Amino acid sequence: MKPLSALPLGLYEKAICFSLAWEEKLSLTRDAGYDFLEINIDGEEPRIGRLYDKEAPKDLMRASLNTGVPVLSMALTANRKYPLGSEDAHTRQKGIEVIRRAVDFALTAGIRIIQLAPYCGGSEEPCARAKDRLYASTEACVAYAQEHCVTLTFEVIDTQMMRSIGQIMQLVRELDSPFFQAYADIGNLHAMGVDVAKDLPAGGRHVLGVHIKDSRPLVVRDVPYGEGIVDFDKSFRTLAGMAYGGIFVAEMWCHEDAAFHPYLNKANRFIKRALALY
Repeated sequence: MKPLSALPLGLYEKAICFSLAWEEKLSLTRDAGYDFLEINIDGEEPRIGRLYDKEAPKDLMRASLNTGVPVLSMALTANRKYPLGSEDAHTRQKGIEVIRRAVDFALTAGIRIIQLAPYCGGSEEPCARAKDRLYASTEACVAYAQEHCVTLTFEVIDTQMMRSIGQIMQLVRELDSPFFQAYADIGNLHAMGVDVAKDLPAGGRHVLGVHIKDSRPLVVRDVPYGEGIVDFDKSFRTLAGMAYGGIFVAEMWCHEDAAFHPYLNKANRFIKRALALY
């Protein structure tokens, strides 16, 4: 297996101002030292509107070809707004529809992996009914993705039901599809008090992607690298011991402030120094 430092390191799209054109975003990604861009589709306009625009994935593919920067993955966080495990049937159906449209988008744009947010909605009730709804909705989405040869993944998130790779693997094993796998986030794992050395190996070769960010207890956003609680050495050492061979993505948020863009280079250097040990 390749050393971790040789694996693709991508950049989360929300680290770049939305107002930039695709070619500008991809060029900035490349110039800051990243290998690819992870597009984000959340539940708000205009991001979710991309899924309803037939020209949007074509525009993205053209920009990728023109810049030489691929878009390997999509962070589909819209299911925070339209949870697959919601009590409301209309909300669940909307969540399924959004994922199906994301699969269609990915197929046209050349995206390989769609990372989903496994929310149940409302109070995130930790009960069997919520879990059953989440599982049933996911099964319908995976069937559609498998028909189109697009891989879906569940990311560990900041809820009790899906805060660990071990919990996600229960569903991965149940659905038993090569087109449904796991996506780790070392920042989320640390924020939720999960021991990465014990949890990450539970995913084995089913872990296709890893979000790299810092965090604090129950704080999963906007913590600068090196200023939180994430043990990067322990995390990367564990991944190396698993012979991890997927993608990495540096997850950051610029909050539409272009003054944040120079930090992308600094973050890249921080991550690559940590990866270089493994």
